[in-house]
Amino acid sequence: MGTFGTAIFSDDFACDIRDEFKELIGKGMTSEEATKFMIASNSDSLSDEDEGSVFWLSLAAIQWKTGRLLEDVKQKAIEVINTGSDLKRWEDEGDEKLVAKRQRELVKLKEQLLSPQPAQKIIAKVYKEFTSFEVGDVFSYAHSSGKYALFRVIGHFVDNGGRRPTCEILDFFDTKLPTDRETIEKMPFISAKEKDFLGNKMSRFFLGDIKQKFEPKDKVQLIARNIKGMQEDKSPSSLIFWRDLDARLTELFAS
Repeated sequence: MGTFGTAIFSDDFACDIRDEFKELIGKGMTSEEATKFMIASNSDSLSDEDEGSVFWLSLAAIQWKTGRLLEDVKQKAIEVINTGSDLKRWEDEGDEKLVAKRQRELVKLKEQLLSPQPAQKIIAKVYKEFTSFEVGDVFSYAHSSGKYALFRVIGHFVDNGGRRPTCEILDFFDTKLPTDRETIEKMPFISAKEKDFLGNKMSRFFLGDIKQKFEPKDKVQLIARNIKGMQEDKSPSSLIFWRDLDARLTELFAS
């Protein structure tokens, strides 16, 4: 459990609980249904004293914030606060200042939970991208100029936003797609002109976006499978948004 501060959501697990609840509500579940599902899916964490307290505190906090706080969840969170069970892991660190800061956050949360919650907020369905491209696939992208760019998939970037392809950009930008496998296999990858935060030229990218409307749809097509990549999928790799890909390719292949 990664903790990076004393606030309720300054914790990786707390953020996961918050995001899971919002995702379930976005899918159309009621607060009761989402809570029941989350209790079942987080049963191992609930049996752990530290993670169990974080679960109830973060779930109560996000339910109150979205106007969906259940009485049972509120009472569980208040019990955690009143018994001091959440403070134990902070006390074990031996830093009295952190303990005091966490205590203030818990007091604030309790006051919030006991106050009238806001009206229910609309929570949109969370968009998650899931690429169908597998490692070794080569796909084309139809550029606005009428030319095609080629990408070779060397891995995947997976997080709460979905599964996105990590790619090499091949040294190809033309109006006619290659048709023979040997030509594609011999194509070298190229690097972008800019550098990553480590000062290396960027040659691996994962492609994705945060809204469905930016998906490339008919601009992308698979042209070959099982083409071995020339690089390993290893960090760092950089994100290119689908919405920016046309402009980025213009820059990359500008003469």
